[in-house]
Amino acid sequence: MSGRAGDSPLAELASNVLPATSGGIRIILSGHVQGVGFRPFVYRLAQRHGIKGRVQNQLGEVEVIAMGSDDALRQFQQDLIQQAPPLSRPRIDDVYDVDGVAF
Repeated sequence: MSGRAGDSPLAELASNVLPATSGGIRIILSGHVQGVGFRPFVYRLAQRHGIKGRVQNQLGEVEVIAMGSDDALRQFQQDLIQQAPPLSRPRIDDVYDVDGVAF
């Protein structure tokens, strides 16, 4: 082992988990997103797109941390709005890039 971070067994394992073109984003949604089945919807949608992450309520908003390929993340964001549960009225307030999140 040379001592460089890229040569560690952990780095090698991490490189096999997600494709090289993958990244992570933090999405903040507001609108009518609580009490309407929105979090379970986000979970199912993420599974369908092959995205890892988490979803949680935060004071009238929903925070989604999503890790996946760039294409999957783009489509996921579109589908969050276009395929939302009938009683919900979500809107994306902010999207931030995130690094170093492991799931």
